[in-house]
Amino acid sequence: MSETIRVATRSSRLAIIQTREVIELLELESPHDIEVEIVKTKSRGDVVRDRPLHKLGEKGVFVKEVDKLVLEGKADIAVHSAKDVPSVVDYPVDVAAVPPRRDPRECLVSRHGGLKELPRGATVGTSSPRRRAQILLERPDLKVEPMRGNVDTRVSKVRRGEYDAAVLAKVGLDRLGITSAVSEVYDPEEFVPPAGQGALMVTCRKDDDRVKRLLEVVDDEKSRVEVETEKAVVRELGVSCSEPVGVHVRARNGGYVRLVLGVFEEEGSCGHVLKVRGSPEDVVREAVSHAREVISDG
Repeated sequence: MSETIRVATRSSRLAIIQTREVIELLELESPHDIEVEIVKTKSRGDVVRDRPLHKLGEKGVFVKEVDKLVLEGKADIAVHSAKDVPSVVDYPVDVAAVPPRRDPRECLVSRHGGLKELPRGATVGTSSPRRRAQILLERPDLKVEPMRGNVDTRVSKVRRGEYDAAVLAKVGLDRLGITSAVSEVYDPEEFVPPAGQGALMVTCRKDDDRVKRLLEVVDDEKSRVEVETEKAVVRELGVSCSEPVGVHVRARNGGYVRLVLGVFEEEGSCGHVLKVRGSPEDVVREAVSHAREVISDG
């Protein structure tokens, strides 16, 4: 039996690669013959390039316009980077699948080797308060300057000498086939990534049971537990990409997870990292309690 599915995505090269990754997995795992139509759009995050994302004053800048195609019936599902999906979505879509997660780590693209090898006063590009805080915590002498653009653009800016280095998600470079540009890769327990990094989320309308059944075959239980636990922490804290907070979870055997939470001061003057193991519910409770204590103490 043949099934037709329309897939909404951003039109960037990386977004299309991510979408095709989900489509190929669905075609491989589904017992049905799948016919796919890709529906492209641009998000607000793609259009507005003159300001850091955390200063746009809204959540889901890479997500809403894509999900809008689903809600309007122009597509059946939407494929997103999980880190771009807000922990609270205020319109009627569900996460129908979290495919197997790829590399969640942060990496450095540099003209001078690793972070420790950068010359004093070197310029590092990022518009993320979380990345800025962790860079300055390690190297307070560096200049951390805003950097926008897709992954290719950011790598090109470093290669052209506009910046000495930039911190990026390694998974993006992997998917684009430019991993050779990576100078250094960071342990997520030492340089804490954002919730959901390395994972994809596939959304659909809340009432679309047909699509939910189709996508069950690409939903990876371990990856979903990790991402949902990370999102639960930021949701309970009420934070977003505008705050210097990172969280990373690894699911273990027996229903346990290992959680790493990083709460930082944006200018790198201090940082608090909590590492805890337990059930998803227990580690979320402990992480949130710890973060609130740190925040209340200033």
